[in-house]
This record gives sequence, structure tokens and C-alpha cells, in this order.
Amino acid sequence: MHRCLLVTEIFQLIAQFADLAPSDHPSPSAVLAQTCRHFHEPALDIRWRALISLCPLLACFPDDVCVKDTKETYTFTSQPILPAHWTRFQHYSHRVRSIHCSDHNSGLTSVGFRTLDLYRPGDPKIPLLPNLQELYWDDFRPGVAPYIRLFIQPALVTFHIISVSNPSLIAGFLDALARHAPALERLRIRSPRARPSPVQHGEAASQRAIMVTHTLSRALCSLRSLSELVIRVPPLGADHLLSLAHLPNLEILSCSLLDPGGDSMDASSLASSDADLQWWQFPALRRLDVTARDISAVSALIRAISSSHLIKISVHLETQPKATCVQDLFHALSTHHRNMREISILLSLRNSSDLMLNATSEGHLLTSTTLRPLLRLHALSHLYFVQLPFDLDDDFVQHASLAWPSLKKLSLGTMVRGRTTGVTMDGLRALAARCVCLQELALAIDIVPQNGLLGRRQCEASNLKTLDIGCTSIPADDVGRFINFVAQVFPHCNVCDSHDPFDNVRNKQIERLKLGIVQTHENGYSNSC
Repeated sequence: MHRCLLVTEIFQLIAQFADLAPSDHPSPSAVLAQTCRHFHEPALDIRWRALISLCPLLACFPDDVCVKDTKETYTFTSQPILPAHWTRFQHYSHRVRSIHCSDHNSGLTSVGFRTLDLYRPGDPKIPLLPNLQELYWDDFRPGVAPYIRLFIQPALVTFHIISVSNPSLIAGFLDALARHAPALERLRIRSPRARPSPVQHGEAASQRAIMVTHTLSRALCSLRSLSELVIRVPPLGADHLLSLAHLPNLEILSCSLLDPGGDSMDASSLASSDADLQWWQFPALRRLDVTARDISAVSALIRAISSSHLIKISVHLETQPKATCVQDLFHALSTHHRNMREISILLSLRNSSDLMLNATSEGHLLTSTTLRPLLRLHALSHLYFVQLPFDLDDDFVQHASLAWPSLKKLSLGTMVRGRTTGVTMDGLRALAARCVCLQELALAIDIVPQNGLLGRRQCEASNLKTLDIGCTSIPADDVGRFINFVAQVFPHCNVCDSHDPFDNVRNKQIERLKLGIVQTHENGYSNSC
């Protein structure tokens, strides 16, 4: 039989969700800790489990030892810190499970951190917060970053670094984690989006780059318990990915395949880094999120991953690829990962006019031929194409409605203005009727008569809840017809659209469209199409 929970244990479980008092009211756990002796210790554990800075702990020192100034920063006085001064600090520090240190609220300057490190009692290897499990670090002021070692300890499970872009610094952090936090499960390193720094040349720069790469690979290979890795800087190369491929518990990988100079990692180096692909395992990988300039590198990585658990992939491209390269990626997905459920491809161009130019000169990226390999992915439930020019037809959409019975969300992409598309509402009607799970449909296309997007006939089987019409433009003469059409074909859906602050005419048109569909749903359908 299961062991019955004690009253204090029940309280701890409830308090995790009930301690939601407004900031201008006393916390229930604080009140309980002061009024009930039996619940004093559990209430303190709840009260101190998560801190947004070191300030509450620094306030435990006597006033003549640590003084708070007007900038929410504590300063140690010339008074020496004696072991007795740490008693109250240690009484609460072992209760802390999560802490967030940033440059504006960490509570100490670099001098303060040095003083804290110098006078702390006991073995210097003992961490400052012995039971810390989650560390969020966003403090990279000069001289402060090295003191992150005060918080890295064996119980650490989650380490989140924010706004860091120095590869050498990151490699040092990872090396410390590999040595002192072997149980780490989640590592997230996020950096500010900035222009790539110029490539440094010379023997010294080359040696530093090699050292950073070696340290990074060794550290990644040592984090055997890692289940989630989010790292944008430094971009990962073939050696780094090979180190990650052997981690038995890695389920989520989000990384960049760009080198420091801004060029794409050579796809051939990824494929040829190990001739025998059996070494590329990623045995537990379920989700992959990559940023790359060259989609061929992504395709090579997809082929190298042998995990049968991969079900979600998101690709962010900074240059528009060729249609053949996109098709090659889809072939790799359909051949090696038949259980794929979610696919998202986002094209992020610095100049939006590049999309118009490239789509006109090189043709559409998404065509019936390009997407045909995806018809083999029968478990597909989410399909997103953002800023990818497309030209499909009703025949493909009808085949897709049969191949993807579990489809829930579909975003077709972007149509180049002035170009017609082969998809009509007849095709979308079939998609909505057969894909009974479909709830969200995004159409970033022009609704004009020559596109054939106006029609009739109600689709009673449609469960569509949201119709996102994206950047569509509807001629004023056709708004009424479109309202009636949507209300009849998709009887349960609402229309949503992003607000354009520079196009008041279109915004009023869209608001009229939304209101009209709501009124049509409420008042019944009009047959005067």
C-alpha cells in the first residue's frame, strides 16, 4: 500500500499552487510561518524556494556588515564578516531551489561578489546555495561572470544563461558544468540577436578558436543527463553535433548551424565527419529547432539522426533556398522520420522585398511537386510555412486531406501579390471536410475573383475554429460574398488577422469582415451569394 502523506506534506503540495497573493498583500506562506509553529518550517521552504535576486539573503547579514544603498544593491562595509554572521544566511540559503541573477537586480557588484566568496565559511568547494536546482543568469558586468561558480553545484538541474554572445565565456561555463553539475538536465543559452563579428585571422586567433571548439565538444559530451539543450552562440559544427549524438537522454535540441563569420556550416563536412552514419544516433531526440543559412546542412543533419522518436522540427532560414533543396529536405524527413508530427519552416529575410524578387525570378518554393514527399507522413498534425512563396492546386490539397487525417493546424505560406494560385475554396472545403481534426487554417493569399476563392455549399463536417486570412486583400465588392461563403462552408470558425498600423482602410475592411461573419452565424445563413 502507498504511504499516507503527513499533514505538512499535504500542505507543501497545496502551497505550491495556492501561494498566489498579490504583491501588495502578505504572502500566505509568510503569514503561516509567523503564526503556526507546526507549519513554520514547511512555510519557510515555500517562501524561500524561488528568489529573483540575492537581496533577500543579503538582508540576513547584520546592518553593520552589509548595507543596502538606494540602487537595490548591497555593499559590504569594512567590518570583517565573522562565521557567526553567516548563521542567519545559512538558515535560509539551503531552502532556495531557484534564483535569477541579472545585472540590474543581482544585489552585488563585482567587489561584493569577491567579498562574499572570500569570507564564506567552510570548504570553498561547498556551493553558496547547496540545494539550488534552477539558475537563471543574466549578469555579465565586468568582473561578475567568474563568480557564477558560486552557484554551480551537483544538485543543479536547470541552467539558463541570457544575453551572452562570447563563445569563450560560454565554453568556460560548459566546462564548469561538466565538472561540477553532472546531473544537469536542461541547459538554455540565449544570446542577443546581433550582426556577426568580423572573423579574426592569424595563428593566435586560430588557436583560440580550436581551444573553444575542443572545450565545448568535451563539455557537451560529458553532460550525460542532459535532456534539453538550447544554444545559439557559438554555432555548432559537425564535431559538436557528434558529441551530442551520444547523449542518451537528449530530447530537445535547439541550435544554430551558422559559423562565426556568418557563412553556413558546410553540409559536406557534416555528412563526411564520420563516414559510418551509425555513430550518429541521438537515441532520444524528439524535437529539433535549427537556424541555418544553407538548408542543405539541415537536410544532412536530418539524414544523420537515427532516432525514431523525432516528431517535431522547426527550421529558421536566413536566405531563400532553391526549390530543389526544399524538396530534398522533405525527402529526408519522409524517408528517415515517418513519425513526424510537426513541421515548421520560417524564412526570415532582412529585406522583405527579397521575397518578391526571388519568388519572381526563381519560382515558388512550395509547389505540389515540392510537397509531395510529405504525403508519406500520415501522422502529421501541424504544418507551418511562413514567408515561403507557394503555388498549389486543388488536386494536391485533396490528396493531402487523405494523407493527413490527424491534421490540426495548417499554414500554407505566402502568395506573391499579382500572381494567381491553383488552390480554390473547393480544395480547402475538401481539406476541412476530411481532416475532421483541423481547427486552424492560415491563408496568406489574395482573395480576388481570378483566384477562384469564392464558392458555395456548406461543409457540415468542418470543425474549423480559426481562419487566419493573413495578408489577404478582399475587394470591397466581394466582402459580402466572402462573409456568406465562410459562414456556410466553415460554420464554426472565427476569422482572425494581424493588425496593420499602416493600412487603416484594410483594417476597417477586416473588422467589417469579422463582424459580418459573427452576425451571419448568429442570424443564420443568407443564400443571396
